[in-house]
This record gives sequence, C-alpha cells and structure tokens, in this order.
Amino acid sequence: MLITKNWTKNLFLFIISLIIFKLVFGIHALNPNDVCWLMEVHHDWGTHYLGWAFYRFDEWTFPLGTIQSYNYPVGTNIGFTDSIPLLAIPFKLISPILPEDFQYFGFWLLCCFYLNGYYSIKILDLFKIKRHYSLVFSILIVASPVLIYRSLHPALCAQWLILASICNYLTKTNLENVKKLNYNQCIILIISGFINPYLTAMIGGFNLIIPLKNWIVERSLTIKQVVFFPIMSFSGLIISWILIGLIDLHQSANLASSDDFNNYSLNLNAIVDGGGFSPLLPELKKYHPMQYEGFAYLGLGVLLLLIIAASGIFAARNSLKLYVVKKHMLLLILCVGLFAFAITNKITLGDKIIFEFSLPGYLKTFAYVFRATGRFFWPIYYLVIILS
Repeated sequence: MLITKNWTKNLFLFIISLIIFKLVFGIHALNPNDVCWLMEVHHDWGTHYLGWAFYRFDEWTFPLGTIQSYNYPVGTNIGFTDSIPLLAIPFKLISPILPEDFQYFGFWLLCCFYLNGYYSIKILDLFKIKRHYSLVFSILIVASPVLIYRSLHPALCAQWLILASICNYLTKTNLENVKKLNYNQCIILIISGFINPYLTAMIGGFNLIIPLKNWIVERSLTIKQVVFFPIMSFSGLIISWILIGLIDLHQSANLASSDDFNNYSLNLNAIVDGGGFSPLLPELKKYHPMQYEGFAYLGLGVLLLLIIAASGIFAARNSLKLYVVKKHMLLLILCVGLFAFAITNKITLGDKIIFEFSLPGYLKTFAYVFRATGRFFWPIYYLVIILS
C-alpha cells in the first residue's frame, strides 16, 4: 500500500513539475543537445553555460573546479560562474562520450521543481495532513513565484535544500532517529556547497539550530553531540570548497562587492509586490531598482490563506501560543536574524527609507560578500507558505 501511495505521489509531482516547466521554459529546454535557449543575451544563462562549456574541455587540475581557459590568462572557477559544480564535475568525467553541444540546466531546473514539491509533502506528512490536501499544496510550492523568478540563476533554484532543512528541523527526534537526521543535515549543507554559497549561508543556520533543538527540546542528543555535528558539517563544507577551489589556500581574493549592499535588500512590501507575476497586484515602487533580489511575492492564493491563518493564530489561546513559541524559539531566532540581514540597516518601504542605522564594522566583510541580502528571506518565505 505504501509503495502504491509513493508511486502515485511521485507520478503526480513529476507531471505537475513537467507542466510548470513546459509553461515557463518550453519542453525543448530538456533536450541536452539544445543550448540555444541558454544563450539568450538578456539572461545570465549564457554565462552559466559558457562556464560549463569551457570547464568540460579544460585539463583536469587541482582544485577540481579550476577553469584555466575562461577569462584567460587569469582563469576562474566553475563555482564562480554559477555552473553548479555538483553536476559540472561528474559530467566532466564523462565528457568524452557526451555530444559537443551538451547542457544539464534544463534537467536541473525540472529536478528543482520536483524536489520542492517532494519536500513540501514530507513537511506536511509530519503534521499528518491528508495526502490529497498535501498534493494540492505541493502545487503552490512547485509553482512558487520565487522559484520561477530565480530560474534566471539555475543554481539558486535549489531551494528544496531549504525545505529539506525545514523538514529536518520540524521532525520530532528520539534516540533512534536523531543521529541519522543530523547526518542527513550535514549532507544537505555539503551539497549546498557544491551548488551556491548563498544557499550554504542560509542552510548553515539550520545546521546550528537543529542539534540545539534536539538537545534542549527533545533531549535526544548529548552536549558533546551538539558540538560534534556542526563541527563535522562545517569541516566537510570547508574541505569540499577546498576541493572545488572556492577556497584557495595559495591565493587571497577579496570577494566583497564595492556596491552598497543595501541596494539588493528586501523591501518591506516584497510579499505583496506582484512584480509582473500577478494580473491583480501591480509591481510596487522600490527604493532601488536592484531590490528585485528581494523578490518574495507569495501569490494571491497564499496571501488569502495567510490572512485566514493569521486570524486563527490570533484567536488561539495564549497558553498555546506560548507553548509554540517556546518549542520553536531557536527557529524564531534564526528567522529574526535572516530577516534582519535581508532588510539590512537601511529599512525601506516602497521608495521610502523608514529607518536607517550604521552597520558594525565586524559585520561589513560578511555583509559585502553576500551583497544580495534580499535572498536571505527565502527560508522565512517558505515557512510562511507552510504555516498558511
């Protein structure tokens, strides 16, 4: 019976993902020999494809992600071209048997649609939601405006890693499953390191709060294990980045942007800013045009569900609210931190600055490396959809 249910679920998700993929990109994008759609000059797809195209024909070197022929003689790294090292490295291994024109970005985007739906159902299963409801809900996640919008940068479409981390956090642990769950979260962090550093920065927070929750709330980990799992996670991440070349032990590079990182922040109107995705809700004013990086439109359906959910939360007993807050205090702290970084120290609503403060010097290096701060709202974005 379980096999039948899983088969039905997977088939449903595949069909929904394929339909949305066809509507967004066209089915031709799944053809691995078709690279024309990637070379459209008004998208960044061309840069991502060229990174792969140069990389596959280069000689193997160490670090493994080095591209010597692209931007010659300086060269670059497969991670810096957003060409998804997780796929580029294994496909380079079999490059001699691949056709001259070959791309994996279409397949990757389809997988991201599917996996978004897959992990959304896993999350709802934790709350014992009936399967037909969870299947309908999965459509909202697969067709998420943020997921479709970020398809301009395929590496950033691995938002299923965020959903997988949320799922691991919400899973109730015991002495039998807690180690497996934390090992899985370690793998998620390392996988993110082979895809995009922005995703790694978001997911890293879950690798800190999940073992803490297991220790404080569920008493399923010891204090030694609470220290061990984050150290193992981030050690594995650093080793993987050294192997790829995103961390170069022989050279130092300043990855900070010279642009004002406030330009890429989250506008407080983001969740209701249709941004061209809604025929009813218009694109709203922004303080800076680059605040498109903080695009977080929830969709009209989710906004309506959010209003209903908010009214239910408001009507709930104070004792229940307090219990939920205490149980998920670590997640709340993480969300507050992500939200604060997303809006930056120049808080904007529409085209107005409503509050501004100076940034502490010790935060500037991190802030200016991860200049597209608006993206750090994504974990909150998906939590809002789930809670709706």
